[in-house]
Amino acid sequence: MLLVLPTLQGPDRVDPRRGHLVVEMERTTYGIGETVRFSLYNGKSEAVFLACSAPWVVSRAIEGEWRWVEDHRCEGGAMPLGSGATYHASWRSETQNSSASLVPVEPGYYRLDVITFPCPETWDGCRFVDLPAFFWIR
Repeated sequence: MLLVLPTLQGPDRVDPRRGHLVVEMERTTYGIGETVRFSLYNGKSEAVFLACSAPWVVSRAIEGEWRWVEDHRCEGGAMPLGSGATYHASWRSETQNSSASLVPVEPGYYRLDVITFPCPETWDGCRFVDLPAFFWIR
C-alpha cells in the first residue's frame, strides 16, 4: 500500500519548526580545525532567553560519557530570542588547553548543547531547557 500525504506549497505551507525550539547544524560531519556552524530557531509563540551571548557547550563521547572539549566565557546578561527569531553561533573544532578537565578534539561523535530559559530576569525556580544536537568529527 502506498500512502501519499498532501503537502502545501507557497505561502500557506506550514513550518514544521512552529511551536518548537530547534537547533540546526550546518552539516553533520566536520574535520578537525573546521568551523562548526549552528543556530537555534525559536518557533514558539513567546520569547525564550539565552543566559548569555554564548549559551552552549560542546562534548565528545568517550567510553559512554560526554566529556567537554571546550570552555568559554558566558558573557553578558539574559538575551531574549523572540518568536520566529534565530540565534547563530559557531565553534572552531580545535583542542583547547584552558583547563585540565577538557579532553582533546579528536575524530569521534560530538554533542552540542544549547541552553535556554523561559524566564527573563531571574533563574530562581526557572528550569533551563537543554537542546542537544549531534555531529561527527572525522
